[in-house]
Amino acid sequence: MALITAQNLTLSYGQRVVVRDLSFSLSEGQRILVCGENGSGKSTLVRTLVGLHSPSGGTLTYGEGVRGGIGYLPQKTPQDASFPATAFEVASLGLREGSLRGAARRKRVTQALSRTSAEAFASDSFGALSGGQRQRVLLSRALLSASKALILDEPSTGLDGAVTHELYHLLRSLSREGLGVLFVSHDIAGALDFSTHVLHLTPQGEGHFYTAEEYRASAHFCTLCREVHHV
Repeated sequence: MALITAQNLTLSYGQRVVVRDLSFSLSEGQRILVCGENGSGKSTLVRTLVGLHSPSGGTLTYGEGVRGGIGYLPQKTPQDASFPATAFEVASLGLREGSLRGAARRKRVTQALSRTSAEAFASDSFGALSGGQRQRVLLSRALLSASKALILDEPSTGLDGAVTHELYHLLRSLSREGLGVLFVSHDIAGALDFSTHVLHLTPQGEGHFYTAEEYRASAHFCTLCREVHHV
């Protein structure tokens, strides 16, 4: 079932069009990797899909219950060392207010922290955590909001190689449970192994939608890999 469908979507940042006439859909069980050069509109697209940015053209259609069931991890997150909350409290913000109380609420939050390997520092101050630890807590928060879809902007930021690999395995597991997953990454080679589809955006405002196998054989993949590795 299609969760989010974009038809001839045009996105602007200020006066500049960054994505033009983009059409694709995110369905249950899909894992879509969004990639492209800097400035190609990846974060603008993500913000649009979660309702934080308005398209300048085209349409976005959401399946039943999807708008209220999207878990979102933004690219920029709180970095203030004095942030007055524990990791557990930050993660728990992903639960809808009043949806669970008491022991049931604590159990759900603890389960989410466990899935992202963040349970060990649940009682620590969020502001005192390392960048990678914060990222895992914020991913837990997104998981608690995600009943239909998970949309992540650079989720591997601050994570080492082993934890990033665990993240990709988690995304695969979540998609097999029925979630639609869309995530932005510059880690093309690593992320592609765990993706079913690829949405490649270009600085010229074009969007190209591939299966993962089609993308491996495409000129966009070869060009982007050369740029990433400075070949």
